[in-house]
Amino acid sequence: MVDSVSSIHEKLFVCHFNQGDIAIVLEVLSSHFILSVSDEKAVEDFTVRLFLRCDKDFRFPELSIGPSIVLLHDPVVLSAPKMFQAHIVSMVSEAIGSGLSSEFLANFQLIALQKSVILYSTHVSSLQIDGFHVESKCSNSHLLDRGQLKFESYIQHGTRNRLNKVLSKLDDSWDSYQCKMFSKTKTDLLTEYIAFMKERQYLFDDLLREGITSILNCLIHQAFSQEATGVYTIKENSSAQDICLLASILKLMSVSLHQAVKYLRNSGDSDCLKTMKSSTVHGKYDFLISIFDYFRQFKICLPIQSFLYDEMKSQKSNYKVSEALLVHFTGLLSLSFNNGLELLAKGCISVLMALMYLFVFEEGDLLALESLKGPSLQPCLSEISCHKSGKVNCVSLFS
Repeated sequence: MVDSVSSIHEKLFVCHFNQGDIAIVLEVLSSHFILSVSDEKAVEDFTVRLFLRCDKDFRFPELSIGPSIVLLHDPVVLSAPKMFQAHIVSMVSEAIGSGLSSEFLANFQLIALQKSVILYSTHVSSLQIDGFHVESKCSNSHLLDRGQLKFESYIQHGTRNRLNKVLSKLDDSWDSYQCKMFSKTKTDLLTEYIAFMKERQYLFDDLLREGITSILNCLIHQAFSQEATGVYTIKENSSAQDICLLASILKLMSVSLHQAVKYLRNSGDSDCLKTMKSSTVHGKYDFLISIFDYFRQFKICLPIQSFLYDEMKSQKSNYKVSEALLVHFTGLLSLSFNNGLELLAKGCISVLMALMYLFVFEEGDLLALESLKGPSLQPCLSEISCHKSGKVNCVSLFS
């Protein structure tokens, strides 16, 4: 942020922070965060910013892409309060989604994508849902051994007090926000989420837009057509910080995936992997897929996931990782919807939209997904259910 108004030869915050640099940066970011979430509508305002439409609500990123990636990997940031982490991740998403494209920036996008998966694997466990958490091969633990440094020790005492005061008010804001969500009917929310998806059609090329929108429309309807809360439920005391952080991670995942695939489609001799001859593009694609291979460890636990798995299996596609992602996030979408968690639902929809772009790059068309527009599942109850308990048997996903 400060660099954006500094001379190019007089950057205050460079990509390699030392201890003094990170303290200054965190002090500035803490003040920025406090100003961003200091009123009674903090959670609602965060939601609005997290899912801004880039074409309608364009804003210059407050962090440049290089320093934002460094912040994302800094162990001190990882020790910060979750809502503050969500604020940082949101700003990184804005930097990644700035629309610029080059091989240099593509490397940053892939690094951000990899980090989003690591963060997701770490923080999805906070929801305590069986089948939606496995240990990632990549871990944050090695980043936390810098003398067990704590975020609070890097900011001034007065800033720390103001930050704690703001965070303590978030619970009331979250309760008010959730009450508003639970007052909506299922039909209202379904209409809202379909509109959310359609407002972002600009992300796709004109030739792809209608087909992708049609498939996403069916996926969203099917995700909401069966009762998920009687099977699995997100823990009752999930905090605003848990939900906001996970939603911001999903946004980072969707933005970095979309930008990375956009680069791959535009950088070779073809916009389809099957006919692509560029070894550089194939290498970056292989790295991208290796990042997501982690999702093949998740279980199929919900009816919508079983339905998708069976449909995708019949297509005999070679792109098992992409299919695993589709099954996983459609399941999380269904669960988020039935628990009244708007932020997670929109985050899942954002990831699914980016996945459509990946499918088109891999297959060259949408034929492998056309069967998803077939028979829907058994409809569920019309209202959003509150927290229940219960379990079903899970099966391995794409093993």
